Amino acid sequence: MAATQPIALTLTRARATRSAQNSVKDVWVWDEKTIADWDAAIADTQAGQQAVAANEADLLARRGSLDNALSDLADQTRRGLALAKIRYRNDGARRTVVARLTGRSDSRTRALESASAWASAWAELDPAFAPTTGSTLAAFNTLRARCETLQNEYAQARADLRASAETQNRRAARLDGDCKAWYAAATRIFPASTAEGAMIRGTIPTSYSKETDIGVKEPAAPAPPPA
Repeated sequence: MAATQPIALTLTRARATRSAQNSVKDVWVWDEKTIADWDAAIADTQAGQQAVAANEADLLARRGSLDNALSDLADQTRRGLALAKIRYRNDGARRTVVARLTGRSDSRTRALESASAWASAWAELDPAFAPTTGSTLAAFNTLRARCETLQNEYAQARADLRASAETQNRRAARLDGDCKAWYAAATRIFPASTAEGAMIRGTIPTSYSKETDIGVKEPAAPAPPPA
């Protein structure tokens, strides 16, 4: 499988291409993209990178808030359920209500499902039951609702990050395609034996090495033998 070129390299190549185009503008101008166009495309791609980074930071923050709240919810679910099983161990009907509940929290979805099941059982057993001092069904349901809200916000943050990343990937792919097209045209206009051709081939990275994660310049073609 070919290595995936990082967007950072695309930007590096685009800046080098823009500089090379500026250097040869007195003798040749590419009619598809002006220097101003290169500047705008590079700026858009840089802004896209910043947007992706901001969305990623937002996602991480929301995930942290969600996981902290879910950890508290899972702890309260397990503790409340365990104490209810002890409390109603001699009450056949109520013991049956809690016996089927496990309080599992091995995933975010499972933690919310377990909490919902315990809240329903709690209301059925005795809404006034307080597993520990200050622990009420109302407070538990408030925490559960907060976790559900945080879960929705986290899901939206994931969607926002995916959308911004996909947009950025398309933007970078267009810029990379323009870089390749300009290079293909320029190296046909300027042979390797010319000063312009040597500059273009020597300053613009044209391939990606996964091992080094840097742009690799295409080796310059050997100069033609003297006539």
